[in-house]
Amino acid sequence: MKLFFPSVTISPPARRGALLAVRIAVSAVALWIAVGWVDLGEVASSMAAAGPLPIVMTLGVYLASQGVSAVRWMLIARALGFALRPRTAVTYYFIGMFFNFLGPSLLGGDVARSLYLAGGRERMAAAAATVAFDRYVGFVWLAVLGSVAQLVFGTFSLPARVVWSAHGLAVVALLSWWLLPRIGAARIPPGLLGVRSVASVISVVFHLTQTAGAVVLAHAVSPSTPWRYCFVFHPLVAIVSALPISIAGLGIRETGYVYFLASAQGASATHAGAFAAAWLAIVTAASAIGGVVFLVNGGRLPRQREASAASDQSAQLPRSS
Repeated sequence: MKLFFPSVTISPPARRGALLAVRIAVSAVALWIAVGWVDLGEVASSMAAAGPLPIVMTLGVYLASQGVSAVRWMLIARALGFALRPRTAVTYYFIGMFFNFLGPSLLGGDVARSLYLAGGRERMAAAAATVAFDRYVGFVWLAVLGSVAQLVFGTFSLPARVVWSAHGLAVVALLSWWLLPRIGAARIPPGLLGVRSVASVISVVFHLTQTAGAVVLAHAVSPSTPWRYCFVFHPLVAIVSALPISIAGLGIRETGYVYFLASAQGASATHAGAFAAAWLAIVTAASAIGGVVFLVNGGRLPRQREASAASDQSAQLPRSS
């Protein structure tokens, strides 16, 4: 006897809406956990005592690191035949930052960058490939640096499961990087394989620059945190917050910082919360700057402009009777 169940078809908009709801819920729960660990009043006092200068300095370092990452993406895009200039690459990258965190639509920053780079529907797949490869290169060397930092500076008081997970992830990432030309040659454009070395170097510079910003911030708001430990915990938090389970890492990132600073390393909960709050302020400010760049460049994504132009053109055409 066969049982038949009606098939349920979920439309793409409904699927995207459901995924967005899940990510919002994850961010909300993670933020609730982070806030539960600290006293917000003491966190605010600690940030006030540190003053605005360290946050401004770290913001400058953070923006510089994003510029470095934009150069990496530019070289990857050029390898696929896109005539992308440095200034344009930085512009598109900052707009992507805005849509990653503060964007008003369901589009992520990666999609926004792809739309700008493609300049139309014909090259959308190639543009998306540059963004995906850019993400992949950055993740590989982030995992490697997180592992190497533990070998060079020590594991401090990190749990063994965290240490071995970091080393295991680095091994898998390096293995995939080594096997990429062998197993992906038939599917990956040769241009991407040819830019692997320079993209790797830029990735290392990018991650080291961001970690240097973490060192500046930790020195100001969490004085008991050794600068060497920043090179250990910062990549780990970046890896976890990059998972597509929250809104641009919101909540996951803050909980990670509080955990690694207060629970794993022994800093006070107040200092750990101050670091997490200050880094959130920096990410928010950088995204807001991306929003300003977006407005200066028209305030509409390329596909929205195409739709508007098509609407204007159809309005000017005589209607057939």
